[in-house]
Amino acid sequence: MFNFHQVIQSPTRCTNILDWFVINNLPLVINSDVLPPLRNLDHSLIFLELGLKFCTDFPSSIKCWDYSRADFKKLNEILLSAPWENIITASPTPDVALTNVTDIIKQSACTRIPFRILESKKSTSVDAKPWINLTLKKMIHKRRRLFAKW
Repeated sequence: MFNFHQVIQSPTRCTNILDWFVINNLPLVINSDVLPPLRNLDHSLIFLELGLKFCTDFPSSIKCWDYSRADFKKLNEILLSAPWENIITASPTPDVALTNVTDIIKQSACTRIPFRILESKKSTSVDAKPWINLTLKKMIHKRRRLFAKW
């Protein structure tokens, strides 16, 4: 059904395979191996190399909803007057019904909740690096401030 494959075929503890790596896309596995145990442990390590590609393309702009200026009264009126039963029963499958309901909610929100488009920074910035988390950003900012004082 899911076409899963167990990658590790060698024992990882004595004669048993305790460490499993199950995948449903076997061609992604470039290399796998069972490594010797660390120090005096009786449990071996597993090594996997996967051919994954990380997305480095970030959206150039994002839609930012301004809920503080939304007209919720009108939005409620629009949503309450929508023919939900007809929309759902006229859909051939539950997936289509969900898509139709979602589209109506989004369209209604667009008419009654103002938004603005925010342009994102170019990929040359520190923010574009996936390993830069909030803690590291604060440390970089602190370093720059200290360097500017010096």
